[in-house]
Amino acid sequence: MFVKRVRAATPGVGLGPVIPRAIVPAHGGSLPFESEPGVGTEFGVVVPGGDPNAVPSALPVP
Repeated sequence: MFVKRVRAATPGVGLGPVIPRAIVPAHGGSLPFESEPGVGTEFGVVVPGGDPNAVPSALPVP
Protein backbone atom coordinates (compact mmCIF):
# COMPACT_ATOMS: atom_id res chain seq x y z
CA MET A 1 0.00 0.00 0.00
CA PHE A 2 2.75 2.49 0.91
CA VAL A 3 4.76 1.87 -2.26
CA LYS A 4 5.42 4.53 -4.90
CA ARG A 5 3.56 3.66 -8.09
CA VAL A 6 3.62 5.56 -11.35
CA ARG A 7 1.11 4.85 -14.07
CA ALA A 8 1.79 6.22 -17.53
CA ALA A 9 -1.94 6.67 -18.23
CA THR A 10 -2.45 8.88 -15.17
CA PRO A 11 0.74 10.76 -14.25
CA GLY A 12 1.11 11.67 -10.59
CA VAL A 13 -1.20 8.95 -9.27
CA GLY A 14 0.26 6.72 -6.61
CA LEU A 15 2.28 9.11 -4.44
CA GLY A 16 -0.50 10.00 -1.99
CA PRO A 17 0.26 7.51 0.81
CA VAL A 18 4.03 7.50 0.18
CA ILE A 19 4.59 11.10 1.25
CA PRO A 20 2.95 10.94 4.71
CA ARG A 21 4.49 7.47 5.23
CA ALA A 22 7.89 9.14 5.03
CA ILE A 23 7.02 12.17 7.19
CA VAL A 24 4.59 11.06 9.93
CA PRO A 25 6.73 8.27 11.50
CA ALA A 26 9.70 10.65 11.58
CA HIS A 27 7.63 12.76 13.97
CA GLY A 28 6.65 9.83 16.18
CA GLY A 29 3.24 9.36 14.58
CA SER A 30 1.33 6.62 12.84
CA LEU A 31 -1.02 6.18 9.88
CA PRO A 32 -3.91 3.93 10.90
CA PHE A 33 -6.39 2.83 8.25
CA GLU A 34 -9.45 0.65 7.82
CA SER A 35 -10.61 -0.80 4.54
CA GLU A 36 -13.81 -2.55 3.55
CA PRO A 37 -14.10 -4.09 0.08
CA GLY A 38 -16.74 -2.37 -2.00
CA VAL A 39 -17.08 0.46 0.51
CA GLY A 40 -13.74 2.25 0.66
CA THR A 41 -10.77 3.02 2.84
CA GLU A 42 -10.45 5.51 5.69
CA PHE A 43 -7.00 6.84 6.62
CA GLY A 44 -5.95 8.70 9.74
CA VAL A 45 -2.90 10.63 10.84
CA VAL A 46 -1.86 10.43 14.48
CA VAL A 47 1.01 12.55 15.80
CA PRO A 48 1.99 13.07 19.41
CA GLY A 49 1.28 16.41 21.03
CA GLY A 50 4.14 18.58 22.10
CA ASP A 51 4.96 21.72 23.98
CA PRO A 52 3.37 24.59 22.00
CA ASN A 53 6.08 26.91 23.36
CA ALA A 54 8.96 24.70 22.24
CA VAL A 55 11.44 26.20 19.81
CA PRO A 56 12.79 23.85 17.14
CA SER A 57 16.49 23.25 17.72
CA ALA A 58 17.31 24.00 14.09
CA LEU A 59 16.22 27.63 14.46
CA PRO A 60 18.19 30.30 16.31
CA VAL A 61 16.61 31.53 19.54
CA PRO A 62 15.92 35.30 19.39
